[in-house]
Order: sequence, then structure tokens, then C-alpha cells
Amino acid sequence: MIETSECSNPRPLVSIGLPVYNGSRYVALAIEALLEQDFADFELIISDNASTDDTAPICEKYKKIDERIRYVRNDSNIGAAKNFNQVFELSSGKYFMWAACDDIYEKGFIVKCLQKLEQHPGAVFCCSEIEFIDETGEPILRSHSSICTTGTNVQERVYDWISRMGWFEIYSLIRADALKKTRLFLQTYGSDVILVLELLLQGDVVKVPEKLFKYRMPLQQKTAHDYMQACEDLRDAPYTNLARELLQVVIDFHLEKSVKQEIKQNFIEIIGFKNHEWRRRILQEYAKYTEPIILSEQLYEFLHIALNNDHQRTLELLPEWKRNIRLKNIFNNRLIYIWGTGEVGRKVIQWVLQSGFRATGFIDNNPAKWNEEFEGLPIHSPLILENPDVDKPYVLIGSSYIDEISKQLREMGYDYKCYSPIYQLNFK
Repeated sequence: MIETSECSNPRPLVSIGLPVYNGSRYVALAIEALLEQDFADFELIISDNASTDDTAPICEKYKKIDERIRYVRNDSNIGAAKNFNQVFELSSGKYFMWAACDDIYEKGFIVKCLQKLEQHPGAVFCCSEIEFIDETGEPILRSHSSICTTGTNVQERVYDWISRMGWFEIYSLIRADALKKTRLFLQTYGSDVILVLELLLQGDVVKVPEKLFKYRMPLQQKTAHDYMQACEDLRDAPYTNLARELLQVVIDFHLEKSVKQEIKQNFIEIIGFKNHEWRRRILQEYAKYTEPIILSEQLYEFLHIALNNDHQRTLELLPEWKRNIRLKNIFNNRLIYIWGTGEVGRKVIQWVLQSGFRATGFIDNNPAKWNEEFEGLPIHSPLILENPDVDKPYVLIGSSYIDEISKQLREMGYDYKCYSPIYQLNFK
């Protein structure tokens, strides 16, 4: 059950949803900024998520002052995502906007965004530039340019959105009909980012090139873990999971197959090679497995695994992938020789082939075996390893005489980077 305090407004053009929980410090400022808008035809729906501070009496006071306000109080805390969704579900306007309990909208925000949307009927929402403020309302220097996609196609809109790190455009004026085609806020980290992408797939976003929205930055910034707890999302790897969710939104949307394929390819390239901060956080989430990445194609392979599989399946695939990457880094396109032509040598060549590599030949100290073949490859004298015309090959010791062979290799100028007993390469 929820307690409601109805407003007497007939259906307004604009609905404003203000979800709040223990927002007594700033909620009065947020409400006053909305009531002072240059545009008057709106309803303000406040959903109090069972606050335990003075939020309720503050909201009740403003309800008595202005009949456009509808105040709703939940009997118990239903979670942030459901509370955000509730204010939209209770709304009736043609246009809708969310307002946080600690942010400030300048007087011209609604009317100027409305003008932009009326001028661009294909746009699904309108935002403005942002001024960031601290807890006292003082400006904070932060570089940010809100998204604007007029004249672009869907691939370019997705490209623009995924290229960012720091998303605030959920605080925009949105066509209610477009919002109804989305899943609204989900119980997952980055739900606002997912929701905006669902809107961008439907059409353009336009922008008022003025700082009409003040976003308050708390002194103690929330971490991904904090947000996950707030939305009851306890999954590991939040940044990777957000990328997976965004990619799935594109896959599920009704786009041509070629367009989806282009977006999917761009998606991995953006996160891997353009959005450096997102890449850094994803690599951190799988740091145990991503340490050997040194080449761009290795990064691409990792992202392809991580974004196309859920977290558990990714954890199952990465150990084998890491092992192969380390082997590629070790072999580094060099010739591979196997020293030993007995049973151990036979197992080594089988392992090399199963790992996706090719051996050049075998080495043996026995002159009687030179120029013969073993497992379809030639057997050479150790002297071939001293060939000055080629880079040092990599030598896998496929023999039980590890110490003796290692000594010979060191005498020929080979160090630990150029040879290895096979057991040392069985990386876990």
C-alpha cells in the first residue's frame, strides 16, 4: 500500500517525476526550482520511498502550496529502480522528465526543451548542457558535453553513446510514448545508461546548448558496488555486465541484420580502443586473466569472449584463453624446435599442435638420427640452433634429460626466454 495526496490538475502537457529517499537536505531546493519554471502546464509527482528523515513534512508543505503537486509515500522502501519507475507510471503528460531530489533545473529548462522537441518531431528526448555543482551549490569544473544526434543514423547514435564514460542524459525531457516502449529502470547497475540506449534506438536526441541543468556531485562519490547494492544487483563485473546489457539491447531491437553486425563490431572497437576508462575498468574486473595482453588483437579476443558470454561462462573460457595468449607471447612468431625424439618428444609435438602452433623440427644429440624424420618432421643437430641468419628459435625440451639439455642451450647463448621444459608452459 502507498499513501497518496492527489493533485487536482487535469491532464497536463508535461509530467515531472521526483523520486526521493531521505532527501531532506536538498529536496526543498529541487521542488522550488521546478515550481519556478517559466512553463506552468505540468504536474509534479513526488514518490517518497519510505524516508526516515524530514522528507515527508517538507513535501506535504509544498503540496499544500501548489495544487500541481501529487505526493506519494511508500509504506516500505521498494528500491531505487522501482521508485523511479513509479513516478512515470503515475504520470499522464505527453512529455515526461525525471528530477533528482538534489539537482536543480533552471527556469527555462522545460520551455526550451519543449520548443526543441516541437521543432524536431523525430527526436525522442531533449537535454541541455550541464553545470556540475558541489554540496554547497558552488560550480565544479568538469568537462562534459551532452549528447546531440540530429542528422545521424542509428549506428552513429549508438557509437556516440557508447563512446562516453559519465552519463547524465536520463535527466531530460522525454516523449512519454517513447518511454512506454522501453523497459524503464531495471534492477541492474547502469540501468539509466541502458534506458537511454533504448530511447536512442527509437530516434534522435536534441539539445539546448545552454547549462540549464545543475547536477550535484556529492563529496563522497558512489562506487559501482554502492550502486549495485542500491539496485539489489549482486553480480560481479558491473562494467563488463553493463557492456553486455547494452550490446543485448541492440541485438534484441528490430534492426536490419547488417546494421546490428556493424554496431556489434563498432561496440567492441569503441570499448577496446576509444573508451579507455571503460576498457580499464573491464580489464580490472578480470585482472587475473588479462595480465598477459600486450597486442591489440589479444584485447579484441578478450572483449569478444567477455561481451558475448555471461560472467560465469567467461570465467570458464578465460583460463584456456590466457594460457594460449601467454604461449603466443612467448613464441612470438619464432621457429619452434623440440629437443628430444622419444616418448616425451612425441607428447610435446601433440601438445604443440593441439595448442594451435606449428613446430619446425626436432633436435637430438645422436648423429645417427640427423636428417631422419620423427612424427613427420626433420631431426636436426643442435648446431642448427647456432644459425646466425635467423633469430633465435624457441626450444621446447621434450626429454627427461632436462638439466643436461638446459646446460647445452645456455652454452649456446640461450636464456630462459628462449627455451623451456614443457611442464613450465602448462599455465593454469
